[in-house]
Amino acid sequence: MTNVVLACVDGSQYMTSVCDHASWAAQQLGQGVQLLHTQVAQHDYLVPADFGSAVGMAVSAELLEKLTEMDEARSQLEQQKGRVVLDHAVALVSARGVSATTRQEWGGLVDVLAELESGASIVLIGKRGETAQQAANHLGSNLERVVRAAQVPVLVCARDFAPIERLVLAYDDGASARKALEYIAKSPLFAGVEVHLIYVGTDNPETRVMLKEAATVLTKAGRTAHTHIASGTADHAITEYVVLHNIQLIVMGAYSHSPLRNFFVGSTTSAILQSAPVSVLLFR
Repeated sequence: MTNVVLACVDGSQYMTSVCDHASWAAQQLGQGVQLLHTQVAQHDYLVPADFGSAVGMAVSAELLEKLTEMDEARSQLEQQKGRVVLDHAVALVSARGVSATTRQEWGGLVDVLAELESGASIVLIGKRGETAQQAANHLGSNLERVVRAAQVPVLVCARDFAPIERLVLAYDDGASARKALEYIAKSPLFAGVEVHLIYVGTDNPETRVMLKEAATVLTKAGRTAHTHIASGTADHAITEYVVLHNIQLIVMGAYSHSPLRNFFVGSTTSAILQSAPVSVLLFR
């Protein structure tokens, strides 16, 4: 299937939000939703054939047989669990009047998305997955790798969905910010959505001109645009603006530096994802 909204679902507390966001996006774009659930490939946790031999352990054939049976049972249970997740996701999307198909795959999420995203207009994922949902200060383990690898926009869904009436674009005239600006101007996803452009940095004639030019791109496309220059750190300034102006979505470029550089100096993208009370649409 081509031109679908591709929603990644699991058993986390973000699942309903992902489905609600996907339904909204599908209705705006006039597309269907493809619901994707991935699970660890069976060979990733099967008992190794040489179990015990490497350290000289004497392992009985009976024990090996039982361990193998447990692994096979786990594989079957994981598959059943995935089916339950997908069936529930279909019900959530269908309840909003949107058609949905499902895809259940073995393997890592990043690898599976690499094969499927060519037919997707946008990818949706929860801010945290099943294993990270109780860790409020940590993002999902797949999130950064998905965003770095994606060739289409990635919508990182917050815990709850709210109809998107206003968005803020973090704008610095960089390549990814310009890509996001053009997308907002042209995509039916944001038809009727009020756009706020925010630049975090020095307020001078150059930045004012930059924002004015960006706003002109939007107004020529029929969008309502506002501009704002803020000081301080990007995550604090943007989060404050979101709360003050009742914004439902942040749009921004993502991970402009290498993972190694982000490790040493931190990442604005990760900081905003962690602190933002709303969903974030990321462009590479």
